[in-house]
Amino acid sequence: MKTMHLDVDRAGPMVCQEGFRRLEVAGTVVLSGDGEPIWLARIVVPGVARTAYGPAAPGLVRLKATGEVPPSIEPGAIRLRGKTTVTRWSTRSGRDRRSEMTMSAERVEQTDDLPALSGLLPVRWPVSDPAVLIASEPMQDGQRHRLTVMLPGVIDGLAEVVAVAPYTELVGRPVDVVLGAKLIVPEAEDVSAASKAAFALEAESISPHSTGRGRRSTQSETNTNEPVEA
Repeated sequence: MKTMHLDVDRAGPMVCQEGFRRLEVAGTVVLSGDGEPIWLARIVVPGVARTAYGPAAPGLVRLKATGEVPPSIEPGAIRLRGKTTVTRWSTRSGRDRRSEMTMSAERVEQTDDLPALSGLLPVRWPVSDPAVLIASEPMQDGQRHRLTVMLPGVIDGLAEVVAVAPYTELVGRPVDVVLGAKLIVPEAEDVSAASKAAFALEAESISPHSTGRGRRSTQSETNTNEPVEA
């Protein structure tokens, strides 16, 4: 999975490290597909790690705002609004090899609320269709399970998800899944071919898909270990 949609309704305030600047190439302002200037900044978000097995902690990622950015936005607490995605990308040209994450948001708002930088980033689907649980297998630690989930509305939609419960009774069935994501962002100095930005997904809850006749109870996950790379 190369792009993940952020659930801005569940995400708390984040921290803008610097003021926004317009993206320019050779002195020319770069415009979005809607003809709006593109604004760049660096923000502190929750759930960043250097490796798939490293601890998740607040970390810096690049933010690209493709729509409204009030000129009054200053370094400090902000909220992301509208369609917001996180995309992993890499350049593979010798010493210039890089692998990073870029968060893209339609709107940015300043806020006086305290930043919420614990835990993982909340994930949402681009469509309302249910996911489908494809497979479940135990992991080597004997405590967690690796689930294969078909995500709705995502082109490369098969993802690995770590969960405490096996959910074998739901394999092959549509399910409602609440996920959190750890962003794996390698050190800038690490230019090895094996080092790349990636998502590690963790199930917060999984339940049989609700058809609107009364939502069934949801099993909650209490993962205390780190998820593996998706």
